[in-house]
Amino acid sequence: MLVAVIAIMGCGKGDPTNPVGSWNLDASAAMNEAKKAPEYEKQMKEGGEAAAAMMKMMEEMFKTMKMTLDIKADNSFTVTMEAMGKKSSAKGTWKLAGEKLTMTTTEEDGKAKDSPDNKDLTFKDGKLFIEEDGMKMVLTRG
Repeated sequence: MLVAVIAIMGCGKGDPTNPVGSWNLDASAAMNEAKKAPEYEKQMKEGGEAAAAMMKMMEEMFKTMKMTLDIKADNSFTVTMEAMGKKSSAKGTWKLAGEKLTMTTTEEDGKAKDSPDNKDLTFKDGKLFIEEDGMKMVLTRG
């Protein structure tokens, strides 16, 4: 068991079949995902300069956004996020079924939640994908 833990810890990329580890938001990958969305091309054509300005603003927002997700072997997680000058954190539990990683948030900003929230992520190709309001964010091992 100890040998397996040491082997996983020594591997910089982590185990591609196990999400345990530290993950960080990859802003450039998130922007690339946004550009792949079917509505992106349409919005860019129809929106002209306004759409281009909005994409530029979104790129700048992603560059300043920080998100760290620590997934632990005991099936717990912690996440910290900083965006637009605001910091937030959450804790909870996780389970993996195939490529679906379900995270159940039980605490936000140090306070227990009355009713836990579930969020499904996709764990694929050594990355985590979070879809929120039609936007796909990409996390890579940190």
